[in-house]
Amino acid sequence: MASTFNMSKGGGGTASEKVVLGDLDLKILKAKSLPNMDMHHHHHGKIITSDPYVKVPVTGATVAWTRVIPNSQEPIWDEHFQVTLAHSTASVEFQVKDNDVFGAQLIGMVIISARYRFVVFTL
Repeated sequence: MASTFNMSKGGGGTASEKVVLGDLDLKILKAKSLPNMDMHHHHHGKIITSDPYVKVPVTGATVAWTRVIPNSQEPIWDEHFQVTLAHSTASVEFQVKDNDVFGAQLIGMVIISARYRFVVFTL
């Protein structure tokens, strides 16, 4: 998943835990070569693949959630989120999930340390 991650942070917390205070500026762009999480890969002659989306929880609260891209292993979200936070956390987690009739299934995740102000990564 290609994403940019920019956050301003305040002081406090322990050596391993920083206080994320201020604006969390997220731009979730895309993912490449996601695995097919659907059990039935064929439906009426068509290949069926995952329906991915990204969820961003911080200390148990979901602060960002992209739209679902149906039937794609190369989803492009290109979504921008600006969230005001005041949470004590050591990291921010990006979860890529497959939306399914029977519930979401985790495809993969990236955990970014709160000490970084700007990060670009690919999942």
